[in-house]
Amino acid sequence: MPVEKYPHILITNGKRTGSFQARRGRGREEQPPSQNQLLHGAALEQAYNDVIAQLEQRYEIMGINPANVNKGVIVELKFRPGTNVDVTTLENSGSKIELLNVKMGADNNPESAILYIPANKDHILRNQIKSYSDLQKNKTSGPSNYKKYDRTEKYEPVSIEKLWLDKRSLPDNSQQSKTWEVWLRKDSFEEFRAVAEDIDGVTVSANKLNFPEREICSIYCSLEILDKVNLITKAISGFRYLPTLSGFYDALPPSEQRDWSDDLSSRIIFDPSKNVSVCVLDTGVMS
Repeated sequence: MPVEKYPHILITNGKRTGSFQARRGRGREEQPPSQNQLLHGAALEQAYNDVIAQLEQRYEIMGINPANVNKGVIVELKFRPGTNVDVTTLENSGSKIELLNVKMGADNNPESAILYIPANKDHILRNQIKSYSDLQKNKTSGPSNYKKYDRTEKYEPVSIEKLWLDKRSLPDNSQQSKTWEVWLRKDSFEEFRAVAEDIDGVTVSANKLNFPEREICSIYCSLEILDKVNLITKAISGFRYLPTLSGFYDALPPSEQRDWSDDLSSRIIFDPSKNVSVCVLDTGVMS
């Protein structure tokens, strides 16, 4: 008995049994279908065909041989404002249809999502759109797959700018080389590096960081070149400026540290009318 084993614990009320009855209620209110499924399904199918056509045009414009590219497709889904889409339902792990990133709106609902669809797998998306459009496949709750396709306004092609993750703005000059931190689809680093380093002036880090669903590396190139590499590989899920860590400055010789300090000093604007002072203490200051 618990009282014998733990005399300091006193149980005043013994165990009681009672019947259980679930609360009645509909839970979260589902948003009903709002689109004409025949017209909207046809519009979505046409929009997806337009994405494929524009992708082929971009190969030609950028001088890319279609025979040398990853035959998959990256497409952006724009959602109807005010609707809540469970974006995880857009993925298909068995067919490796992958959600690359999601942009959230001010109402905390997704505004858009970017999908990677592998080669020869776009029939899955097409078949789902056809099922959504088919009146014979309607259920009591609404058309088949309506929670995805009724709430999807359109499909759009994905340029490199749509994969931007940084809060800072992209550079105005797309031909100026920068060092980028690039997030890649899993197991795509080697292909990405091989394609990138085949282009003059491009440098890719020899190593990568591994995460369950992503690989992260750095690359030095222009935005224009990064767009071209992604058109060939379809590997990027997001990118941003590579952060400059303090260790970079600490490792410089004193003469170069002085140059950096002078450069910073020359760009500081002082306002003598302000009665504010700043004191920076580091580990070199001993008490």
